[in-house]
Amino acid sequence: MPNSPWTETGSSISLVPATNSINTPGDANNLTNSDKIALMAQYTAELAMKTSLDTLASTWIVSATAYNNAVAAISTALIAAGAPSNWATTWPDGTTSGPWTGIQTSLSGLWATIATQRTTLQSTISATQAAVSAASVQPHIVAWAYASKPTLPSSTYPSGYYAITSDYRTVQVNSAGTAWVDILISANGLFGTLDAGSINVINLNASNITTGTLSASKVLFADGTALTTASRIIIYSAGQTSSVTNPVNSVVAVPGLSVSVTAASGSDVFNIIGYSTGKQTAGTAQDLLDVYAYVDNLTGIQTFGVISYGALNVVASNLFFLTLTGLSAGTHTIMIYLRPNNSTDTFTWTASAIQCQRIF
Repeated sequence: MPNSPWTETGSSISLVPATNSINTPGDANNLTNSDKIALMAQYTAELAMKTSLDTLASTWIVSATAYNNAVAAISTALIAAGAPSNWATTWPDGTTSGPWTGIQTSLSGLWATIATQRTTLQSTISATQAAVSAASVQPHIVAWAYASKPTLPSSTYPSGYYAITSDYRTVQVNSAGTAWVDILISANGLFGTLDAGSINVINLNASNITTGTLSASKVLFADGTALTTASRIIIYSAGQTSSVTNPVNSVVAVPGLSVSVTAASGSDVFNIIGYSTGKQTAGTAQDLLDVYAYVDNLTGIQTFGVISYGALNVVASNLFFLTLTGLSAGTHTIMIYLRPNNSTDTFTWTASAIQCQRIF
């Protein structure tokens, strides 16, 4: 072909077709027998690539339509020019076909389109694979309840996706990406109880108890620590009751985000895990917001965490974690407050919730 290579450009993630340049001297309006031989070899290699990419696209729920259409356009153009419908299996026929006006220039452009669409598809598949990998290592707090789980398969909820529902259930998408699997079922949220069906006992002393109740005043562990009747966990939960906007450079309480707790002694530990949904409305974009947990009032024991917002006026959800200890024995109120880290910033919270875990 006169100075018009049909070689595609772009890299493959899993399969490289044989695509040698076609530079047979001749008229750009004709296809010689050697042109046909090279064309068939290149088209066969591209079909093998197409099979591989179509399989990957289906697995990762990615559209391969643009690439498939680009490959099909080669055959469409040849048949429209005058080639037999079964050219891909009957050629070479030992003859020169044509004249077909600009056929070699047309084919060169079509191969370039294939290369572009193949590279785009490969990049999309790779990005989806990376997103799935990232999604499988962290939980996502979602707005829907357990009973309203989204239909699968879905590119929004790929294989391995963890979701903590609005009614505190934890589910995960199975490896095939086709069904939700229960990870934790508990009305009390993330720190609920385990049912017997969720525990596989490999070794248990005391003659491997199979019936009845396991009772002991102390459970000893290999590292020297012990679990006694005093080592218990209680969960307290609260949710935001109305939106709140903090004034510049000030501390403001989050309506409804408080729990009443009881401490047995100063060694009790209170772990607070929560999330907020809101946005930064003014100040420096991607700035920080201090989250405070005060005990009893603004002058009591306090601790704080920091969460970061993105662009201004973009609603986002953020997790925060706080820990309190040293409370005196008795009943206390733990209240969540917020304060902008920068005096020019303002933030608005529209929805938030906390779980306070007491370990004593």
